[in-house]
Amino acid sequence: MVLLSFAVADLLNRLKRENVLIIKNQNIKLAHDVKLRTAELLEKQEEITQQNHELFQQKEIIEESHKHITDSINYAKSIQKAVFPPLELFSNFFAEAVVFNRPRDVVSGDFYRAKQFDDKLYFCVTDCTGHGVPGALVGMLGISLYNEISQNETLDTTGKILDELRVRLKMSLNQSSKDAESKDGMDTSFCIFDRKTNKLQFSGAYNSALVVRNNEIICLNADKQPIGFYAKEKPFTTQETVLQSGDYLYLFSDGFVDQFEEKTQEKFKINRFKELLISLSGKPMEVKLKTIEHTFDTWRGNSHQIDDVLVLAVRV
Repeated sequence: MVLLSFAVADLLNRLKRENVLIIKNQNIKLAHDVKLRTAELLEKQEEITQQNHELFQQKEIIEESHKHITDSINYAKSIQKAVFPPLELFSNFFAEAVVFNRPRDVVSGDFYRAKQFDDKLYFCVTDCTGHGVPGALVGMLGISLYNEISQNETLDTTGKILDELRVRLKMSLNQSSKDAESKDGMDTSFCIFDRKTNKLQFSGAYNSALVVRNNEIICLNADKQPIGFYAKEKPFTTQETVLQSGDYLYLFSDGFVDQFEEKTQEKFKINRFKELLISLSGKPMEVKLKTIEHTFDTWRGNSHQIDDVLVLAVRV
């Protein structure tokens, strides 16, 4: 029994020593694994820190670039605004004049122009291809071409002026054929008003004009062709009408009538626009302007503005 007791004790001691050794080896392996994993985590942390530093630097570069671009576009806006004629020029010919100008972006592809020659006022509302910076560049080209053409006294009708404008724009944009790289152009409503006779000449490239008289709409229809390359182009027609005291003349781009309603995604459309103008008959111009602006904002709601918007209204 004594020998058996010693044998069992020895076995237990040996098992204990083996367990201690196993645990020791496991602890050594665990410590090694922890050390290795810690090194990997530190390496990953260094990589993440470096990546975060690079991202921060890139963010600073992007923010700086965005600031430069935004500052440039805002400065371009001030230049564009400066080349638009003052509304006071219209007061030499009309009782009142207002403009609703809402670019989709900071700068606009829509512009209006007015230039006086003795007793005649040459004026227009023009919608250039695109919007934002590209549209504004085409617009500046259009304004420049209008200024050049207006000096030519042989171009004495609105139709001839638009014909010449088309020729010069195509040359400027190298639109020599249907395969030309540039497809840019302009839609416009162009008028010449003689204050001695109240005679109005009108020509349009896609953009018509509206006269409101005694709660009725008189539509001056545009030719269905743009200023720019067009496969079936023809000379622009010149319409003449005599405006009466109290008439309202509206020139506008298509941004208003093409705007989608927030919920139904229905366009405003020209008939609804005509109804709006008739409902404003007899109201002061400032009221008309605020109502037109409010109607557009209410119709659009929180939906995206799809295009530049420009409405010019004058009262005879």
